[in-house]
Amino acid sequence: MRALIPHCLPYLVYVAVGAIAGGSWPWADAVRIVAVCAVLIAFARAGSYPELRPRPSAAHVLLGVAAGLAAGAAWVPLAELVPPLTDDVRTGLDPAGNLLFTSFRIAAMVLVVPFAEELFVRSALPRLVDAAGDEDWRGRAVGAFTRLSFVVSVAFFTFTHPAEWLAALATGVLWTALVAKTRNLRVVIVAHAVANAWVAAHVVVTGETQWW
Repeated sequence: MRALIPHCLPYLVYVAVGAIAGGSWPWADAVRIVAVCAVLIAFARAGSYPELRPRPSAAHVLLGVAAGLAAGAAWVPLAELVPPLTDDVRTGLDPAGNLLFTSFRIAAMVLVVPFAEELFVRSALPRLVDAAGDEDWRGRAVGAFTRLSFVVSVAFFTFTHPAEWLAALATGVLWTALVAKTRNLRVVIVAHAVANAWVAAHVVVTGETQWW
């Protein structure tokens, strides 16, 4: 399980800072950026992320951008179709309150979350499931899903977004399919960044802070 640390620790650090600091502390995003980036850079320098080395083709990058735009545009409408799975409500961060803190929030969403989440949810987790303890999961190809690992990856993504579970379900299916098609994690990181940028823009324009 030690081999899983580089892939799960950035995600856990991001979640932990949010849980400890709470959504109302304006410096939470700055701390998240520094802490998660420090972890990612340290493990990257140690060669822990070989799946980030292959360069995607221009066509695949465009496909990732298109998938991100589709997921971003559909996120709020889909989330509003169904009740949330939790009674917890995000306190949100008022985008009109402070430009610096808003910039930190957007940077965390667009630059940090895609790497931290994709390295775990669509790279390590499905390969770990398919290895089933019989082999080193790191030797399995990124994007080579079985039905079980596809479902586990999508389900994890869905239930870690309980307030927007339907949007997360649709997005999880789309992005898992994207990785399966391109076999390139950088493509889905691009898609994730574009989608989060769309949602951030929606919040800035509408003031609906519950979406971030």
